[in-house]
Amino acid sequence: MTSTRFSAVARASWLVSPPPQYVSQDAYPQIPPNPGELKEAGWGDQRLGSLWWAGVKGAWLVGLEGPRAQIPQLAQQLPSPERVRDSWKEDALFGYQFLNGANPVVLRCSVHLPARLVFPPGMEELQAQLEKELEGGTLFEADFSLLDGIKANVSLCSQQHLAAPLVMLKLQPDGKLLPMVIQLQLPHTGSPPPPLFLPTDPPMAWLLAQCWVRSSDFQLRELQSHLLRGHLMAEVIVVATMRCLPSIHPIFKVTPYPLLSCVQLNT
Repeated sequence: MTSTRFSAVARASWLVSPPPQYVSQDAYPQIPPNPGELKEAGWGDQRLGSLWWAGVKGAWLVGLEGPRAQIPQLAQQLPSPERVRDSWKEDALFGYQFLNGANPVVLRCSVHLPARLVFPPGMEELQAQLEKELEGGTLFEADFSLLDGIKANVSLCSQQHLAAPLVMLKLQPDGKLLPMVIQLQLPHTGSPPPPLFLPTDPPMAWLLAQCWVRSSDFQLRELQSHLLRGHLMAEVIVVATMRCLPSIHPIFKVTPYPLLSCVQLNT
């Protein structure tokens, strides 16, 4: 959660930072021109990591010291482990994690009711509440439709299961983000509408619906944010750097080796 808050502050700081700077070729005269000779020249993994950080910081992380200094203050605003332990079943913490959890990029402000949200008979009051929040600009959604159709693994001879839920949340005046309805499956032609879970349902049913959402949130985060946008995109940058930049380029010198482990992990 700290990294999520810090990254938001850092991005805002970088947007107003001075133009990017460059690492002087003479800053590290002892670095061999060919990165393949770094380890042979005695540059171990720890030194390479320090070199990478110094190079990246000097190259484009201008203004980073400000956000880094704010980390202790930001940490004080986070809920304590004891508070999480005692309130993990509460709707307020469930909504809080969409903004401050491991995957804060799935939440969207609704511009219309999702087409997949089919209301069974007797849900007219819920539909009216959602439309009221939509008109006020306080309706948010977290849609995990990308997981629909993905076959779950078999673990320890037991078939696992994967949901593709939709969560509709409302923003209250006090800043709390509370869930209004959870749909765990997409509707399919020829089948009755999937059930909708509400905060007024039996506590165990509502809690299990939230657990399914948390499971899907983790799966989507690992597949999309971590694997695709992290490892696979980093591999493209590493391969392009190794192929296109000359060996005397400072970015070529300081970047590939720390990121090389990413390529090794991917393969």
